[in-house]
Amino acid sequence: MWRIILKDLMVQKSNIFIILFLCISISGTMYRSPGIAGVQLLLGVYFMLIYANSYDFKYNGEIMINSLPINRKEIVLAKYLSAIVYALIIMVIIIPESMILYLFNFPGLTGGIQGIVSFLGIVVLLLSLYISIYLPLYYRLGYMRSRWANFISMFVIFGLIGAVGQLTKMPADELETTSQGLEQLIMILNGYADPVIYLMMLVVGIVLLVLSFKVSVRIYKNKDF
Repeated sequence: MWRIILKDLMVQKSNIFIILFLCISISGTMYRSPGIAGVQLLLGVYFMLIYANSYDFKYNGEIMINSLPINRKEIVLAKYLSAIVYALIIMVIIIPESMILYLFNFPGLTGGIQGIVSFLGIVVLLLSLYISIYLPLYYRLGYMRSRWANFISMFVIFGLIGAVGQLTKMPADELETTSQGLEQLIMILNGYADPVIYLMMLVVGIVLLVLSFKVSVRIYKNKDF
């Protein structure tokens, strides 16, 4: 199973400069505009996951993997873990970068550790929601047909972010983009120091992933190659 995850990471080598550029961009906007940074991080995981799946489709990776002595449950688990690893890689890069920029008084950066914590809390929940929607569709529809489903799922998630932002505090005419909606949620969370809020986000994210994983395993076990 870990070799499958390593394979998904190795295929990202050709995109390393794009990923690094994205991480630098997120680090520079995390304090100044955390909403944009959140959207960028989610798009980074989206890009890496789609690229790995397109590689499997192009080189018949699914057939090759299923010829190995590994059960289908572990194959599905490897895909979920790969998506989580992508997010962790981006976070491991951007958090030190953003803190360094903040400590050196990079122009336009305000905020602190609380801002990073709330930013990560929202991102974890959004990533869990995205992965939980996309991967069952990927296993059910296949790579080609799931591309539109993937785009629609991202559109729905961003729409929900904007809708929640409108309902919470800001008037509808002042909230025009998805990134502004996400930024509004982060501003609201910055007013709470209670770690229970972030723990609840983590629990909800884990529950979504577990339920999604069970659905994906059931679909994949009944799939023919």
